[in-house]
Amino acid sequence: MCLPLSYIQRKPHAAPLQACWQPFAPRHVKEAEDESMVDQGKGQKRQEVKMLNRKLLELTGVVNVESFDSEEFLLETELGFLAVKGQNLHMKHLSLEQGMVAIEGLVHSLAYMDGSNASSKSKGLFGKLFK
Repeated sequence: MCLPLSYIQRKPHAAPLQACWQPFAPRHVKEAEDESMVDQGKGQKRQEVKMLNRKLLELTGVVNVESFDSEEFLLETELGFLAVKGQNLHMKHLSLEQGMVAIEGLVHSLAYMDGSNASSKSKGLFGKLFK
């Protein structure tokens, strides 16, 4: 979408405008220059966590979905177990072949767990029913 130049307000010291301006062009995120921040080990895949307005959560690097209900998801990822807590959570997309999961609902928290906490947290729906 291009707007006529008359719609664009200029500051006196601003650089000359181009003929076409896109108001909501995507911004490019600079990748981390320090590889130790991105890759924690050789051969290990990179994991991405994207959240939009706490209502849509997209994850890559997911190995398995251990348990889920409308209030909690427990996901096994390449970087450890990840607990997602919220309200009215449901799975929008799942592809374990590609390691991708999309979750909709109101997200309250994301927390990575070590191996010892993961087994106690994976109770899910049955653990809540038999308290």
